[in-house]
Amino acid sequence: MICGMKDKKKKQVHMETLRRFLFPAVDPTYTEEQLDAMANEYKEKILELNDKVVLLQGEFTLSFRLVKSFEKEGLDVVAACSKRNVKEWKDDDGKIP
Repeated sequence: MICGMKDKKKKQVHMETLRRFLFPAVDPTYTEEQLDAMANEYKEKILELNDKVVLLQGEFTLSFRLVKSFEKEGLDVVAACSKRNVKEWKDDDGKIP
């Protein structure tokens, strides 16, 4: 399922060819400038594909920068979502450890 998109656009996305673009590893010691440079590099690579919709998932600080950049470019940015299906265990006091 694609979150954040109206049903009409969802149908259009399913009909188009999906292209995979691997998300890079992000060094947790990167400075703001290094993160901005990495985001710009990947933004340019993805914009070259001329797609109208980007399914974006990955390391949060880079993803956030890319989402903001793509929104300025007029692209729809979506994320996959699913139903959380877990069994939570509680201790004797009813708390989740």
